[in-house]
Amino acid sequence: MVRMRTTFALTFLFSFFGTQSIVQANGPRPSVQQKVDTSKDLGEWQNVLKLRKGKRIEVTSRDGAIIRGKLRDSTAQSVTIRNEITQEMITWRKEDIQQIKEPRMETPKPLGVGMAIGTALGSGIGAAVAGGKGTSNAAIPIGAAMGAVGGALLGDAYSKHHKGKVIYVANP
Repeated sequence: MVRMRTTFALTFLFSFFGTQSIVQANGPRPSVQQKVDTSKDLGEWQNVLKLRKGKRIEVTSRDGAIIRGKLRDSTAQSVTIRNEITQEMITWRKEDIQQIKEPRMETPKPLGVGMAIGTALGSGIGAAVAGGKGTSNAAIPIGAAMGAVGGALLGDAYSKHHKGKVIYVANP
């Protein structure tokens, strides 16, 4: 019975680690231009006007410059943000903007959440394995460590998968 639980726990953990390749095996993701083609409303400036002040956005100019910051104001002709590096206010005219999007998720948050969930799952599996007669309690910390690593890998894969939401793309 103990051997069966151990085999089940190890199989579960190995499949847990292997899911990162499944998450990333979706093939090439569509480019920004392909996303524009599939969503008709990205050329609407109305999307920008609906954003709440203080929202973190990323503005790409027509010449390729990228500035991240918090939205201060948006009008029918322009967008004003506070640059998150220099803290200066920058106003962009609508005709100078190629794209506005929410920046991609930062890695530490999903990494930490994935690690916490993995640690909890690994501890539970380790406790189930250690519950049998004649087994040591070392299975709990080992399961927690393996779960933490697996959760961190999944959290990292998740953060790389979510690149941010495109809010506006100028017509070419």
